[in-house]
Amino acid sequence: MSATVDRLPSATAQLRVVLLPISPVLLGAMLFALAHGGLFNVMGIALAEHGYPESTIGLLGSMFFVGIFVGAALTERFVRRVRHVRWFMLLAGVAGVSTVALSLTTPVVGWALLRFLAGVAMGGHWSVVEGWIQFQAHNAVRGRSLAIYECVRVLGVGASPLLLGLFAGNDAYIVAGILFTFALVPVCFLTSKEPEIAPKQQALPIAKLIACSPLGGICCMMSGFVLSAFFSMAGVFGKQSGLTAGEISGFISFVLIAPAVTQIPLGMLSDRFGRRLHGVGGGVDAGVGRRAQFCGIDGAWRISRRHEQSALRVGCVSCQRPNQP
Repeated sequence: MSATVDRLPSATAQLRVVLLPISPVLLGAMLFALAHGGLFNVMGIALAEHGYPESTIGLLGSMFFVGIFVGAALTERFVRRVRHVRWFMLLAGVAGVSTVALSLTTPVVGWALLRFLAGVAMGGHWSVVEGWIQFQAHNAVRGRSLAIYECVRVLGVGASPLLLGLFAGNDAYIVAGILFTFALVPVCFLTSKEPEIAPKQQALPIAKLIACSPLGGICCMMSGFVLSAFFSMAGVFGKQSGLTAGEISGFISFVLIAPAVTQIPLGMLSDRFGRRLHGVGGGVDAGVGRRAQFCGIDGAWRISRRHEQSALRVGCVSCQRPNQP
């Protein structure tokens, strides 16, 4: 495949060769994102209305992200056994069942377990899809390839609060479960070759991975701290600020506009100038957005400023997912 790509006349043609064969995977990834992105908002508002403390809501959010870590760690072992397509389908099933089951159980213990399982599914899903793209891409277009995937994924996450916000009560969990199930459909039409795994190839230990790319490790950890806190508690923040459910959904979706629209330009810059430069630049922008938070005034303009500042701050940080040292 590399010999064919080298003869292509333009980067656009190279991207076409990389992404078209796995377009069903990208569509499945968007359905995954559309299913899970709004669940934090729905669950946070429901728990706040039933009088659960913020610590409990934060704990449930943390269980999801612990599951992501476990799912990512398990992916390499299971992909070796069942390969990428079957692992993708298994994760979609786990995500769908664990989400629909939220409507059949009550907080806190049941929901904590189900959110952990959903996190395992999401961590494995992200790992297998991004590994698939890494296999298809090469260094000349790697940043743009992952940026297009991230743009698709973030748009799905951003649209999810608006979609799930249309449904009341347990209906939102059922709709999310249906979307997870529909993510299986495009993958069934996949015709491209699955990524090859060398028999002796082993995943790098986390410590060694961070040693190979310290900036990448720091950016990923800081991004995780910011995004996990935002998604877990944004609904509670909106409720305490007097926003309606629709306004909270709009607030969360607005925040995700920044990472969606900046992914592709940053991917192009990273391919051209390297990964470190745009990581540092994005971090500076995020810091400026954080400092600007204290300049707001009361009233509607303050709410608008919060939207803009959150979009800048969270958006820039979420773009700092380096794909290569």
